[in-house]
Amino acid sequence: MTSGKQSKRRRREATQANNIPQAQPSVQNAQQLAPNRPPDHQTEFTVTAISGPLPAPDILTGYGHVNPTFPERIVTMAENQQAHRHQCERTALDSEIKARTRGQAGLVLICALAIIVTPIIAIWGNEYVAGLIGAGGLASVLVTAITRAAGFPGHPPKTGEGKEE
Repeated sequence: MTSGKQSKRRRREATQANNIPQAQPSVQNAQQLAPNRPPDHQTEFTVTAISGPLPAPDILTGYGHVNPTFPERIVTMAENQQAHRHQCERTALDSEIKARTRGQAGLVLICALAIIVTPIIAIWGNEYVAGLIGAGGLASVLVTAITRAAGFPGHPPKTGEGKEE
């Protein structure tokens, strides 16, 4: 006898010895278990998608049945989360505004120094150096304007700034 047949035989003998009935799956058993169910039946599933911090009103009411303070606590939690999110966005926006202001102030300083230093160096007789400094000041303004208008990384496009949507 093979080992598979031997193990089946041992299980059958153990089952018979313990008087445990063996289950025989069949289609007929399903009909006997649910005699009132029609043979052709449909199963219906309902899926609810919730978008946002608050659950649907009927779910919120269900939480109220568990504990009367739950709906108020859930709404308070959502309000606190929204206030926190707004504060984070406000902080990020303020940081971005400060960074842009510093960048603009630095650009103005570079241009002012170039405008002041260029003629002084030219008067001392170094026209080529004066030309390089003047061209460098002008180039820094042009490069900043072009990259900002084109929307290169680190320089978002200038369109739509200051407008509320």
